[in-house]
Amino acid sequence: MVDTIIRSTMLVTGMSNSSLSRNAPRAFFILLAVVGVAWPVVVFPCFKVSGSGRDVISRILDDQHFKSEVLADLLTRFDSTGWLLPQSELWRATAFLKLSMAEEAARSNASDDVDAKMESAQSALVKVLSSNPSEAFLWLKLYSLKNLSEGFDSSNNRYLQESYSAAPLDAWVALKRNRLALSIFSGLGDDMQAKVVAEFAALVDSGFIDIAMQNLVGPGWPQKDTLLKGLAQIDLIPREAFAKRLVSRGVNIQVPGIKTDERPWQ
Repeated sequence: MVDTIIRSTMLVTGMSNSSLSRNAPRAFFILLAVVGVAWPVVVFPCFKVSGSGRDVISRILDDQHFKSEVLADLLTRFDSTGWLLPQSELWRATAFLKLSMAEEAARSNASDDVDAKMESAQSALVKVLSSNPSEAFLWLKLYSLKNLSEGFDSSNNRYLQESYSAAPLDAWVALKRNRLALSIFSGLGDDMQAKVVAEFAALVDSGFIDIAMQNLVGPGWPQKDTLLKGLAQIDLIPREAFAKRLVSRGVNIQVPGIKTDERPWQ
């Protein structure tokens, strides 16, 4: 890039190598001018792609879906201009795009390329996580993708374990992780089970009452006694709110520390 600009400067000014040396100050300022003009032309598309990428990633995290064509186009643009982005940001954006493309292919039963997209997405996730293992959400997605592409395998639980290790009580990740973890609760070790129970209690304590209730009466029902016991450690007010919601849905179950005759809404 710099060599190209220097050659262009020499053409514009008619300078040879020797004359360029004698007129170094003049050449320097001309070079600055050329770079000043060229730099926005090169960088602006990158900023535009970066902004689009962040917007798409944000919407992907909100569980919005995009057509494969949109994702493929954005990925191509990242490939061509991504060299100007920080490497970690480029890898992360690429991983999210490939992940969404793989999940979209699986949803649409695109059997002709779903395996390739699954493999590509897994490789992209591994690349990000190898440099930044604190990405709890991406560990969770790698766990899900492995089971989706290869079938359920308890050996994949290590990715779920990494997700909990990176962010054991992250409310945003817990909203997506707790229900999945409860569905395989009996196959987890004692340490992991304790983290899942604590996560469930944290959902209730943080006011995510509806989600916690759905998790309890859904995949968590076989472990309802263990999950309810875990609520004993949280504040009374969220426990009361949780008990009230269960009653309103006709779920007859005792929340620790909340007696039926003490419920103020009755």
